[in-house]
Amino acid sequence: MKRFLSAVGFCGFLLISGLSIFLPSTQAEKNLLESLLNLPAPPPPNPLVVNDRKIRTTDFFNKNKPPADDAPLEELIAYWQTINQLNDKFTYAPTPSERTAERIRARIEEKPELLPGLINALPETSETTAFVKNFYDREISEKKFETGWREAVKRWLTYHSEYFSDDLLRVARQASDSGGYVTNQDELLALARVDWDKARPILERMINDGSQPISQTLARWAFYNHAVKEKDSFDAEKYRKELQATVENKSEKPGNRDLAMDALVEAGDFEGRDEWYFSLLEDETLHDLRVNGTSYTGLTTLLNHSPSDKYTAKMLELVKSNNPAVRSAAVRNLSTLLSEKNPEVVQALLPWLENPQWAKQINNERQQLVNALREYQMPESVPGLIALLNEKQNLNDISPQMNANMAVVNANVMVMKNYNGASNSSGGDYYPLRDEAVGALAMQKDVRAIPALRQILPQVEAWQRGQVVRALLASRGFSVPEQIEALEFIAKTYGEKNAEMPMSSNSISVDTREMPPPPRPMSSMTDQITGGMVSNNMMSNGVNRPFNPSDIKPLLGMQLVSQADAEDELVEALIERIAYLDTKEPPTALGLRRIMQNWRGAAVNRLLLKDLKNNKADTEAVVKLLSLRKELREKQSDDVFGVRGGSPTALGIAACLIENSGEYDNLLASENIEAKTAML
Repeated sequence: MKRFLSAVGFCGFLLISGLSIFLPSTQAEKNLLESLLNLPAPPPPNPLVVNDRKIRTTDFFNKNKPPADDAPLEELIAYWQTINQLNDKFTYAPTPSERTAERIRARIEEKPELLPGLINALPETSETTAFVKNFYDREISEKKFETGWREAVKRWLTYHSEYFSDDLLRVARQASDSGGYVTNQDELLALARVDWDKARPILERMINDGSQPISQTLARWAFYNHAVKEKDSFDAEKYRKELQATVENKSEKPGNRDLAMDALVEAGDFEGRDEWYFSLLEDETLHDLRVNGTSYTGLTTLLNHSPSDKYTAKMLELVKSNNPAVRSAAVRNLSTLLSEKNPEVVQALLPWLENPQWAKQINNERQQLVNALREYQMPESVPGLIALLNEKQNLNDISPQMNANMAVVNANVMVMKNYNGASNSSGGDYYPLRDEAVGALAMQKDVRAIPALRQILPQVEAWQRGQVVRALLASRGFSVPEQIEALEFIAKTYGEKNAEMPMSSNSISVDTREMPPPPRPMSSMTDQITGGMVSNNMMSNGVNRPFNPSDIKPLLGMQLVSQADAEDELVEALIERIAYLDTKEPPTALGLRRIMQNWRGAAVNRLLLKDLKNNKADTEAVVKLLSLRKELREKQSDDVFGVRGGSPTALGIAACLIENSGEYDNLLASENIEAKTAML
């Protein structure tokens, strides 16, 4: 190894002064070594910067699985900073254990700037209040942080301590009914928590004012909270029954019933609560609490404020009920859990795909279900997804009570219809879940979807065709020869010559707006292909053009170019095709190589290694191989060692792939200048 270090200076001299002697005098893009040498060097790491950031999956932030008390501190902070953002009145958030809270406070002591990002995650105790107030007082005198720090901390103290109760009092005095809500209700409830004596006169006035029924309910909420806090069982039961009666009263306004439900949920559990709640599921008037476009959470409030797994089993049981009202309520509750990525929940809702009458839809829950199927492969979902491809809805049949989300969807449909000049169906019909179903079928990768996808391809708008072709490809709707033909079309249309210049927006008359972005930086040619075709999407000749079967080839080619992985069968066949075109059509073969090198997989790696051995690799292929060298050594060592039997350039780069000091020493001791240059 010492010989390797002492030779670096000599070889560096060779790299600079001898390049013109031992390298052929060809254009830079034709000379692999010169192209590699011309690549910019990565910047050295900054020793003063410690990068402890890690990429964490969404599972790490599971609200039901906080890190253990003895977890690494950086994990605790990252987790509870995320929970800090969720800790509000609309959702459930866990509370750290005493030991974890102690570690968080210790970290804040070291770095007070972290306080606003963790303050809501801390347990609401007198210890926490004193801890936060101490930092606030210190900051008021020292002024170390930005104004935003002081504002965030003061806001927390205002709503969680008595220190700024006068500020709350000024606002809380203005509380009154306003539509379906009570103005300043958060301030009044907070005042009642932190300074009961100041809040009580306001609450007594409100509870005795029959002209303000929603304010009366809010006052009962505050009295109920206070009774629970003081362990006054008599008053607690009194106000709880009054709140329950408000929820059950079908003649009450939706906002009032919803407010009473909020009170009963947020105050915590009580004896018989679950049984009482389950009895409410039969009341269809509670399923859709809505007025003047405002929708309330109603029966979903309890699930929103509970750990996601607490009521899952019960809802899975009730979704099988023969009572349509109970089933619809259970379905809506389960729909709130779709974001939790529980496959059991998704599976339980599958009957809704084929039968829209199976449950009553309130807030586009069927759309949420179909979108959830983009995350799972469930063969039993395929028949329902196929049915959705042709499920129509007439714009004239939309109920005036549809929620705001549905109004947005319909507005977008109208914009698209107007933009394209015509609908893909007559009489005002449209397919509300077709796009979502196509995307979900792409995830299912099921051959049963092929006929249905083929059928709708000529019917959909131009901007939808790329997505349908993608689903067909995933469903094995194209043979390997068809795929190779599509790739050759791309390679020939945008070959080596065109790759060096911006693509014309009129190069190809086909729309690919739905094509996903490349998974990582691509070669110049494939970048130009993607950029050119997407740009063309915005041109008038690429939008709303009637479908032509010849469009499939470029659409399919673009899907293949953009994918991260390819089937082994396609890769093997394409390798054979490239070998044939090497002598017949070298530019096309080069274009196919550049497309293929952006895919992942052992077969692709073998081609790149073989090209390196045979002097056919370009700069990007070598860079990719070097970036994968650890994986190549572990999984394809025979292919890597086989490169050493190739050209001097291949021999030098192979030493870098192998990363063995003996290989380096042997090359440096040899007379092979080109191999040394390639290695260095």
